[in-house]
Amino acid sequence: MATDNTNVGFQIGEKIRSFRTLKHLTQKQLGKMCGISESAIRNYELGNRYPDEDTLMSIADALDIDRAVLRDPNPHDISTVEQFLFALERLYCLVPKMVDGELHLIFDKTAASSSSKQIIDKYLLSDLLYNWCGIRDSMLDGKITPDDYYAWQIAHSDTIGTDEEFHGYKLPLEQQKEMEAARRAAGFQPAPVYDENHVNVMPIPPKKKGDSKPSLEEQKAQELVKQKRKRKPKTK
Repeated sequence: MATDNTNVGFQIGEKIRSFRTLKHLTQKQLGKMCGISESAIRNYELGNRYPDEDTLMSIADALDIDRAVLRDPNPHDISTVEQFLFALERLYCLVPKMVDGELHLIFDKTAASSSSKQIIDKYLLSDLLYNWCGIRDSMLDGKITPDDYYAWQIAHSDTIGTDEEFHGYKLPLEQQKEMEAARRAAGFQPAPVYDENHVNVMPIPPKKKGDSKPSLEEQKAQELVKQKRKRKPKTK
């Protein structure tokens, strides 16, 4: 029988209580897992006290949920939802558009991003939405259960349900390439981009002389070479 998740509230105290109940934990057990008292958990759930950021992170980790799930804003408040949508336009160029008489939210390709970070963030959000869409479609097609779908939402995990790994849709290749180009322009360590045949379509460029310090992997490789050289016997 599917779990009824419609009773999960949107205030922090309500969410802590709802997720604690879903995990079959008492207030005392949750408090012990977080290193705080039972009365503190009770006061958080009743709304008498508000957990600080560190405590909120500890509670989310103990409940095995995404920390963002416990935070505001309140989706029941239309005015805050409106401001949140406006923020999505400013930060990610996500805008409303009429397509064949139906309202859609799309990424505005004509909007100029102000920085490499904004470009990267836009594609990261797009990647998240593709993944979400694929997993939701799998739930609608009966490949996963509504409980699995809900578990993925609150845990924000790539694995849901049983031992099988499950992933949503991948970000289109052209968008992957655009995001990687923005990453490199921003000075991030280059990463390869593979097509559906696992062909590297964006090889890592050779390091230029005088470039900044090597990556962690390169440092480890260099240290390994040094150790081997030390062990190599001298020739007469």
